[in-house]
Amino acid sequence: TADGDAPLIIARTIELLTPQMVVVAAAGNHGDPKLNGDSGTNERAACWPAALSQVEAVGALTEAGDRAEFSPDVRWTTFMAPGQNVVGPFLTGTVNVQTREHGTLPTDFPDGWASWSGTSFAAGTVAGRLARMTARNGGDPHRRYGS
Repeated sequence: TADGDAPLIIARTIELLTPQMVVVAAAGNHGDPKLNGDSGTNERAACWPAALSQVEAVGALTEAGDRAEFSPDVRWTTFMAPGQNVVGPFLTGTVNVQTREHGTLPTDFPDGWASWSGTSFAAGTVAGRLARMTARNGGDPHRRYGS
């Protein structure tokens, strides 16, 4: 946002959630100024709802375990998880893929798998782990595992 504040509808929605709920959100992919191009996005800019104090923000790690270049290095990131070259199921066949460098390219996915990068993929990993821990803790997402 231009003023650096969360949009009112997002902030108010998060405020209205029950204390038993946990919101996990991607921290954004604007960490590397070279990747931002002419967007004018500051690499330390807040990403909503991730930057809200009630939200667990997730940044992305490389395959080597370092912070990915695109993942912002901001104080409000709570967790880091794999988010670069994450392989997952995809449809089989040829798909028109939009790229920054070359426009739309027909890309073949013969095996039904693809790899992606982004903090949203890291957030999915954290949300899944939190769900598993919550199930093991009798449905309480705030209780520490094993306590």
